[in-house]
Amino acid sequence: MMKTAGIEREEVLLMLSELNDQLNMLESELHSSIEEYWNDWYGSQESRLEDCGKKLIALEESLRDLEKNNPLESRKQYSSSVPSIKLELGY
Repeated sequence: MMKTAGIEREEVLLMLSELNDQLNMLESELHSSIEEYWNDWYGSQESRLEDCGKKLIALEESLRDLEKNNPLESRKQYSSSVPSIKLELGY
């Protein structure tokens, strides 16, 4: 009877050891998968920010060109599109 209990115990320990190995492998795969996902996500966000930066630079350059070609007219257009604020002092 002792040998049967010893064998069962060894089998259970072996099964638990195999399960532990599988869990360690799964943890490693999940870690690398998550790391890959974050790297892809950060890369896509960085790319989007670079695109926005390029568009902003292009808009600034076109605004400079407009002001350079017709400085008075561009200021009138800008000032007419911005609402004026009237400040009053009161006592």
